[in-house]
Order: sequence, then structure tokens, then C-alpha cells
Amino acid sequence: MFKRTLSLILCAVLALCCLAASAAAEAPIEITVAMNGTPTGWPASEDENFIQQQILEKTGVRFVMSPLDNYAQTLNLLVANDDAPDMFIVNADTMRTYAAQDMLLDLTPYKETGLKCIFDKFGDSVDTPYLYYNDRMYMIPTNDYQDNAYYTMYFRQDWADKLNLQAPTTVEGLFEFCSAIAAADLDQNGQKDTIGFTGYGLQALDAIANAYDAGLGNYVIVRDNKVTSSLLQPGMKDALTMIRKFFEAGLVDPDILGAKSEIKAHTLSGNFGVSVMKWSDISKAAYLTQAHEINPDLVYGWCGPMASEIEGAESVYGILDYNRNTRDKYVINANVSEEKLEAIFKVLQYLCTDEGSMMVYVGLEGDHWQRNADNSITMTERGKTETLYAYKYQILGREEAAYLALKFPEASDVVAYCLNTPRYIIYNKSVEIPTDFYLSDLENYVNMQLIAFVKGERPVAEYDQFIDELYKTYDFQRYLDICACLLYTSPSPRDR
Repeated sequence: MFKRTLSLILCAVLALCCLAASAAAEAPIEITVAMNGTPTGWPASEDENFIQQQILEKTGVRFVMSPLDNYAQTLNLLVANDDAPDMFIVNADTMRTYAAQDMLLDLTPYKETGLKCIFDKFGDSVDTPYLYYNDRMYMIPTNDYQDNAYYTMYFRQDWADKLNLQAPTTVEGLFEFCSAIAAADLDQNGQKDTIGFTGYGLQALDAIANAYDAGLGNYVIVRDNKVTSSLLQPGMKDALTMIRKFFEAGLVDPDILGAKSEIKAHTLSGNFGVSVMKWSDISKAAYLTQAHEINPDLVYGWCGPMASEIEGAESVYGILDYNRNTRDKYVINANVSEEKLEAIFKVLQYLCTDEGSMMVYVGLEGDHWQRNADNSITMTERGKTETLYAYKYQILGREEAAYLALKFPEASDVVAYCLNTPRYIIYNKSVEIPTDFYLSDLENYVNMQLIAFVKGERPVAEYDQFIDELYKTYDFQRYLDICACLLYTSPSPRDR
């Protein structure tokens, strides 16, 4: 009897051990991922994170993205203590630092295997030098969007209609347009307080400078097959003179060089003639509602780029870096196991599928969006609130036009306009600056003096003297020589 009882106990123990072993074998592999900051709408628990749950269901991988506040400092501490997550997002400088210390996985051997899905989806254009250190690839390729391609010139269409004004097409026309609206007291408050021209800092004033083939910054450009700086363009003095004309006429927002929040508030209040803004700061449904609560009759129009009398200057607006795939990107910890690496590739491959892409764009079909009879997509009310954080999972980038059309249909017209606006192409991110050249000192001085020129604190007549200062004090010729070494493929006929 005792032997039989002992036998039954042993069988039960063995069965429990087998069940435990089976459960352990079926437990999902966990990948830890650090992301920068906590996005709006971030789920309170993993169970509420529909993206994490969907990835787990489709790949068997528990893909845990965790926000890190004070990101750079916190990540450095984790890396220094050999406690870094499996994946984390960094810029190129940080990538090079970590790669030099053998802290990152060399991804070069996986370009034709685990990462092949990314190139198949987005093409070879995402394989840029930005991903590499010492000819080895350490960053996961992404299809980046351009923040600066979001900018355009908004104007009060309803006020323009009242004054029978057409959208301006030249810088002189822009001056007349802003002058007319600023003087008309269309809000009928009896005060001369209407802002003629506003926007985000020097970048807004580039709407004028670009018409002269110039830019309010030390922008690396290519003209006549030679690398140069926008500061050296023949039209620079004319651009500064025209911008001074706007300031002297009292048309420029006094806060234009201040906080972006103030500029945005001025624009949403509707008390302006022209505002150079990101469409995403004006034309999203929530902002339109806010603006119409203040001005029920407000109608936005958009215009640009401006033209000038300068011979050979193209009508372009907005600074756009040619090397667009230069946003922060994800890297993989050098110490990940083969099992974890395989799991990471599974997740990346899923995100490359149509279903995976749609999930990180607009959520899950049926829950967050539905397809209409004409094949268009409509977000559900649930989708509008539950997918606010989904962009954080766009770790492979996105197809911008398709994404924006799905996510912000209310802004489809202005988005199309922005994405098709010719831009002032620069190459700053294509230049590798030696560690012994103090570019920040040069850039700070340039910005400080450009502000002085546009505000009238320094006369435009001293512009040549300013350029001499750059050569004598900030080694500007060496900087130009460094830039001249960049390799490029010209996107514009005038750059050839």
C-alpha cells in the first residue's frame, strides 16, 4: 500500500513538473524597449495596450515599450550599469558613442535576413549613411517624415474676402496683403492690434528670405555644382532689407522670436493676416474647434511659396534637409541573445505587413477604423481616443501621405498642399563635422547676428563685415572646406 501511495505521489509530482516545464516553454519571449517620454493617451496597464496585445497575439513576443523621462540621462545610466533594455532609441551621435564601446549590435549581417522586410517595404532609399559607424550598420532603418514639410503660410481667408484681397504670390504682394489686413480693424475692436505677419521665429521669416534664394541660418546648399552657405548668397542683403521693411512697418508679431506657444495662441485666436505654421498646429480637428469657438466665422486659407525680383531665384518655401532619414532611430543591445534577436525580427516583420502598419497608423479594423464602400477609411469615435499613442510604435517610420490621409482627413487639402510645396533644400545633416571644430559657436553667433539684422539692431549695411567676422573669428573657410567634401545626389536642376 505504501509503495502504491508513494508511486501515486511521484506520478503527481512528475505531472506537475511536466506542466510547469510546458508552461515555461510556452511563456512568450519578452523584449524590453525604451522610448523617449510618455505620449498622450499612454495606457495605464499592459492589458489596456491594444498594440502590445496584438503584437503578442500575432508574433508570440511580449514587446514591452516603456517611457523614460529625462531620456538621455536615464539611458546613459542604464547603459553604464550594463542594464540597458533590448532596444532603445538614439540619435546618430549617441549611436556612434555606444557603437565605439561595443554596446550595440552590428546589424550589417542581418540586412538580407531579419531586416530585409524593411527594405522590401520602403526601398533602398532608407539605407543611408546616417545608420552607420565605421562602415557597419547599427541603426534600424526607418522611412522618416520631414517636420519642415509640415510648414505653410496660413492667412485669414474670410478677412481677405472682405477686403477683396487675393492670396499673395510675391514678397511685395505679401507686404501689401499683411499691411491691408493689419490696418483694416476687421475684428472691430477699435484698436490697432491686428498682427500682420507671425510664425515660429527665424524659420517663419524664411518665407521671405527663401524668395531671394537665401535663408536665415547657416544652411549648406549646392549651387552651380559647388557647395556653399546660404549666408553667402547674393540675395541675402535684399532678403534682410525686405524683412526689415516688414518690421519697420509694424507688421511683424512682437513675439515672433519668443515662445512657440504664444505664436500658436495668436494664430488660433485669428488675430493675424499671415501666419507661418505647421499645419498640424492649426488644422487638426481639435485646433479648428478651438479657433472657431473664438471666431465662428474664421476661415483659413494657405499660400506660398513667394517669388521675388531676384533673377534665377525659384519660388520655394521652407527649409528641408535633403538627407531626410536622419531622425532618431532604434538600436539593439549588443548583449541580446539569439532567441531575443529572432523575436525582435518577428516583430519588425509584423510591423512591415499591411495589418501591422495600419495598426500603428490608425489601430485595429473594426475597433478603431472601418473601411467604407469606396475603400476609404473612417476612424471610429473609439479610434480617435484610443490610438493617440500609436505613433510611438512607428519604429520603422511611415508612409507619410497615406498615414496623414487616414489619421487627419479634416486636413487632407492642406496636407497635400504642404507635401507638394517646393522647398529650400539644404545638406547640413550630410556633413560630418570633426570633433575639433566648434560648430555650435559659429551657429550661435550667426543666429544672434541674424536676429540683430532683422530687428534693426544692426544695419544691413554691415552684412559684409559680419561675413568677415565669420572668416576671421569662427574659421568659416575651414567650415566651408569641410562641407565641400560632402557627397550628394542633387534633387534639383539648379543644384547641378
